[in-house]
Amino acid sequence: MASSQPSEIDVANGFNTFSVEVRSRIETLTKQVLLISGGIQTITISAFLTGNKLNLNETTIRLLECAWYQLSASMILCLVFMLSQILGLIHVGIQQKNVLENADMGLRIVTTWLPLRIFNWVTSLTAFVLCLTGIFTISRAAVSLIGA
Repeated sequence: MASSQPSEIDVANGFNTFSVEVRSRIETLTKQVLLISGGIQTITISAFLTGNKLNLNETTIRLLECAWYQLSASMILCLVFMLSQILGLIHVGIQQKNVLENADMGLRIVTTWLPLRIFNWVTSLTAFVLCLTGIFTISRAAVSLIGA
């Protein structure tokens, strides 16, 4: 009589597929945050480099400064997060190599250090929130600029 329970190999393959999918989505979102943050900064800073004298009030200037800092911090944190992800993957690879070298072929889930995983969560979520607040702040600056 065949068991209806999936085998360890099926479970491991399913987990690996899930991990690859999650990593792919994280990478896509990180790239989108970088693209949006960089794009908004490029567009708004380019407006000041055109040579046309813009008549900005103090509120608009402060909002633009704040937005640029938020967007810059978002981009920097995305890059730090991406580097941290690479370091985590290297750590997992080394652990996996050690398992294979020791001929310990049992099913085992290998993860990176807990502090690095926590750091990645905090860094990535902070980058995402800073991107969102930067978008909102630049919108407030635009509204302030048109006097609404």
